[in-house]
Amino acid sequence: MARVTALFVTTLLLCLDSFVFGDPAIAGDFELVGRNATAADFVFTGLRNVPSAGPGLGFTAVPVNFRSMPILRGQGISYTYYKYAPCGQNPPHLHPRAAELLYVIKGNLTVGLVDSSENLYVNDLKAGDVAVFPRGLVHWQQNLSKEETIAILAFTDSNPGVVAVNRALFSSKVNVPDYVLQTAFGLSKGDVGKIKASTPLGAPLGKCINECGGCY
Repeated sequence: MARVTALFVTTLLLCLDSFVFGDPAIAGDFELVGRNATAADFVFTGLRNVPSAGPGLGFTAVPVNFRSMPILRGQGISYTYYKYAPCGQNPPHLHPRAAELLYVIKGNLTVGLVDSSENLYVNDLKAGDVAVFPRGLVHWQQNLSKEETIAILAFTDSNPGVVAVNRALFSSKVNVPDYVLQTAFGLSKGDVGKIKASTPLGAPLGKCINECGGCY
């Protein structure tokens, strides 16, 4: 499995350069701000010991982008390593600057997306499967099993950006006016308040129901 994973990632990164969108071109081979490159700049070691998701989170995510690995700036590539706890969910979100390619390393994962014509696409993935999420489309992932799932998510930009739908609309940090949400969703002011009060800043861990072998 390790060889298959390594081959997939290598091939993926070589292919990502052919996308028509991504980072703007840089003048040289690579770009570091204010200093010369060293050998260590070309290596990221943060995936050696990734912890499993703790209670209340649902997943652990380790991004490898221009922030954690600055030499990726301008290269048009990045990825995130995910561990999904049983029933853990990466809630509906979108990436404004990149398409995404997801590869399941271990376990099972249910993924979905909605296109601009409001068509819904849902797939149940197993280890070795790959799914694509086009740039700017709302999508999500959830581990509906009782075992941990591991996946690599690759992006066509070193800074893909992320907009989480629940937090963008209902979190107190953003604080979209109640009347906007009342009109858009047909909710009362009281209902909007309840949703805002219960909207987490991170993804909640779903509650597995042992009797039916699934989540919720």
